[in-house]
Amino acid sequence: MSYRNHLDRHSELFAPTWARPKHAKAQVNGQTQQTQSLIILANEMRKRQF
Repeated sequence: MSYRNHLDRHSELFAPTWARPKHAKAQVNGQTQQTQSLIILANEMRKRQF
């Protein structure tokens, strides 16, 4: 059961889709961010291409 199913009809209007509890660990100030490990991995892969 999702978080949205626990809200009444009026509150559903104000429950943003990007603020789900499931995705909270991947967000900073409500915006989706890459984790530090993914940023480092992407940089390492870019270095190894050449």
